[in-house]
Amino acid sequence: WRVRFTCGVRLLVLLSPLARGRLEAFKRAGFDGYLIKPIRQASLAERLVTKGEELKPQQRLDAAGLAPKRQGAKRRVLLAEDNQINAVLATAIIKRAGHHVDVAGNGQEALETLSQAPYDIVLMDMHMPVMDGLEATRRLRDLPDPASARLPVIALTANAMRADRETCLEAGMNDFLSKPFDPSDLLSMIERWTGEAQGETQEAS
Repeated sequence: WRVRFTCGVRLLVLLSPLARGRLEAFKRAGFDGYLIKPIRQASLAERLVTKGEELKPQQRLDAAGLAPKRQGAKRRVLLAEDNQINAVLATAIIKRAGHHVDVAGNGQEALETLSQAPYDIVLMDMHMPVMDGLEATRRLRDLPDPASARLPVIALTANAMRADRETCLEAGMNDFLSKPFDPSDLLSMIERWTGEAQGETQEAS
C-alpha cells in the first residue's frame, strides 16, 4: 500500500484493506482521511468530492494529533529509511516541527547525500537493503572529515533489546529510538542532539 498526498489542504492516505490498524499512526502524523484500495472507477469521483472516507471522531486523522511546532532553529535532518510508510510518517512529523528533511532509501544513499550537503543530524534505520545503517555509520565515522565524526547519528529500529542498543553504539551511533515512535519522542531526540548545548549549525536553506 502507498501514501498519496492531495493537492489541497487535506492530506489523504491510500491504504490496503489490511492496513486499517495503522490509522492511529497516520492520525499522529497529521493525515486528515483515508481511501481504501482498490477504488472502483464509479465511486472514485464521489470519494474525491468527499475528500476521502469520513472517519469516526475517535479515528479521525486530525493534524491536531501531531506534536506541535517547536520554537527554535530550523535543522537539516537526513532520514535513512527504506520503508515508505515509516519515511512518510517521520517526514510529516519533522516538517511540521519546522525542520528540513531529506530521505535516503538505504545506507549507501545516505552516505552519498551526506557528501553533497551538510546536515545537523541523521536518523538511521538499522536494517536497510544495499547497505544497512550500521555499516553506513561505520563508514561515516571512518571519513577524514572531522564533521563526520561529530555528526549525531540516531538509530531507528524495531528491536529494543539491550544488545541492539550496544551494537548501535559500537558502530558509532549516538543514540537509539525504537519504532514505532511517538512524534514527541522523535522531536525530542532531534532537539537533544542539535540544541544549543551541541552548538548551532547551519540552518536549512
